[in-house]
Amino acid sequence: MDKYNIPRLSHKEANQKFNANNHNNYKGDRTSHGDGCIKLLMPEHPHSINGYVLEHIVIMENHIGRSLKKGGE
Repeated sequence: MDKYNIPRLSHKEANQKFNANNHNNYKGDRTSHGDGCIKLLMPEHPHSINGYVLEHIVIMENHIGRSLKKGGE
C-alpha cells in the first residue's frame, strides 16, 4: 500500500469514509468489510462472495496483469 500511496485507514475511519449516511444494508459499489477491508461490488468476478470482492485482490490482479489463482496455485 505504501508503494502505491494508498492510505491506511482504521476500521472506524473506513466505515466513516465509505459508509457515510448509509445504513447497514447499503448495497453500493464500495463498502467496508467487518475487519476494515474494502469490498467492491463485482458480481461477475470469480472471487466474489455475495457479489463483492475484496479490493486488495482487485488491486493485485491489476498490478500483475492476471487473475489470482485460488488456493495459492
